[in-house]
Amino acid sequence: MPYCCVPGCTSYQRKESDKNISFHRFPSDSKACREWTVKVKRDIGPHFQITDNTRVCSKHFTQDCIICSLTGLHRLKRGSVPTLFTWCCELKPRRTLQRHQGVCDIETLEEEEEDQHLFPDQNTREEKEKQKEIAGLTEENENLRSQQFCLQRFQCEPKMILFYTGFKDYETLKALYLSLQPTAQSLVRWSQMQRLNKTEQTVTAGFHVHNICLFDQFFLFLCRMRQGLLSTDLTVRFNLSKATYQSDMYNLG
Repeated sequence: MPYCCVPGCTSYQRKESDKNISFHRFPSDSKACREWTVKVKRDIGPHFQITDNTRVCSKHFTQDCIICSLTGLHRLKRGSVPTLFTWCCELKPRRTLQRHQGVCDIETLEEEEEDQHLFPDQNTREEKEKQKEIAGLTEENENLRSQQFCLQRFQCEPKMILFYTGFKDYETLKALYLSLQPTAQSLVRWSQMQRLNKTEQTVTAGFHVHNICLFDQFFLFLCRMRQGLLSTDLTVRFNLSKATYQSDMYNLG
């Protein structure tokens, strides 16, 4: 009994007799026979020979290729070629690129279309992980800022302002600072003034510390005066090096 010679096809005439599937011989024309051989992906050799029992079933032909007679027999139209195969559905879409180079012939390049559905989950997962990491760092940064020992941290806590500075609330403290600010901006350390007097140089810049703003320097001074905080404690609270505190802040307290 004939069977379908297409790789992967299991059609067998005895088994398929009641399923309206027909089996067709290879064409006698050598050119057409070779075309069928190429289409079904078979190479004539020791493992494959075309005989009278070598058939291709109707599953691999389009409907317009098959003619049904009044007696129920099926035959192929002249020139029909098998084109329906399982591997055709598995192939990735291709695109053809044409490139012109002066008078040179057109070079046609076939390259596989990148399958955009292979890695979407991985890309989305990596993007979500990055966003999660950024959100975590942002939250950590906000937490560190909220824990920083400075006036901004206590501006809504009158009890803490009173405890560290002696002023009843932030607004009162700020009002005093604004009244002193012009003088504070031109303030010169005692040690700096001694050096200037020895060299007879003119004061060109006021006292300032780059590590913390002037308002927080005033807050540091009040903490030392109000609570008697030691220099080591103040350097830790205000995130200052001991050298910076001793050289730039000590003369304030």
